[in-house]
Amino acid sequence: MIPIVAAWMTSTAIFYAFACYFAFEYKRSEDCLRSPALRALKPGTTPGGFFKTTLLVAVVMILVLSAMVFILRRFPRIFDTINEAAVFFSFFVLPYTFRKKQTASSVATILFFAGEIVFATVATRYWETHPNWITNNICAFVVGIVILLTFRTVTNRQCAAVSLGIMAFDAFSVFVSGQMQRLVEATGDHAGTSIAIPAGLSPANPSVFSTGLGDLVVPGFVVLLAYRTYGKRGAAGAIAGYLAGMLVALVALLASDFPQPATIYLIPGAYFGFWVATARVRKRQLA
Repeated sequence: MIPIVAAWMTSTAIFYAFACYFAFEYKRSEDCLRSPALRALKPGTTPGGFFKTTLLVAVVMILVLSAMVFILRRFPRIFDTINEAAVFFSFFVLPYTFRKKQTASSVATILFFAGEIVFATVATRYWETHPNWITNNICAFVVGIVILLTFRTVTNRQCAAVSLGIMAFDAFSVFVSGQMQRLVEATGDHAGTSIAIPAGLSPANPSVFSTGLGDLVVPGFVVLLAYRTYGKRGAAGAIAGYLAGMLVALVALLASDFPQPATIYLIPGAYFGFWVATARVRKRQLA
C-alpha cells in the first residue's frame, strides 16, 4: 500500500508542477484558453455576494450530480456517450493548449486541426478498448490539465467561493445523499472523471479506492493561484499542503472504513500550505 500511495502522491505533485509551468511559463496569457465562466463568476466584495456565489456553486454541483446519477441509471448509453465526448474534447484541446503561437499559414492551421482530430480519435478509442486504471488515470489527468489551464486566471475570491461550494457539495453528496458513492459504483474505474488507486502497478490490478477528478482540479486552482501570486514558493507550499491533506484523507478513510469527501481535507491543506509558505513574504510586504 505504501509504495502505491507514494506513487500516487508523486504523480499528483508532478501533475501540478506540469500545470504551473504550462500555465504561466510556457505560454503567455493571450495564448491560453479562456472560459466565459470565469467572467460570469463574480463573488463580489461584500460577504453577502461571496456567500451567494458559494451557495450557487454548491447547489449547481448537487443538481449536476443528481442529473448524472439519473441519466446513468435510466440511460446508461447516453451517459457513456457524454463521457466519451468529454474525453474526446479534452484530447482534442490538449495539443492547442501546448501550442505556443498561432501559425500564420492557413494550410498549417488546417493540418494542425486535422491532427488534433486524429489524435483525439485514436486516444479516445484506445481508452475505450483498453479499460484499466492506467488509461483511466491518463484520461483524468488530461481532462484535469485542460480544465486548470482554462481557468488559470481564477482570482482569490473566485477560488475561495468555488472551494467552499465544492466542499459543501462533496460533504453533502457523500455523508447525506450518498449519490457520490452510487455514481462511483456505477461508473467503476473507466469513467475518465475519477482517479483510481490500484492494488499494484500492473494494468490488470483492480483499484483499492478512487478519488474524483474534482479532488485534483479544485485544489489545483489553489496551486495555480499560489504560483501566480507568489511564484514557486507559493505553489510548493500549496502542493505540500495538498499532499498532507491527502494523507489525512487516507487515514480518515482507513480509520472509518467509510467513503470520505476528500475535498474537505485537500482544499484546506492546500490553502494552509500556501499560507505557511508565504507567511514571511506577506509579513515583509506589510512591514
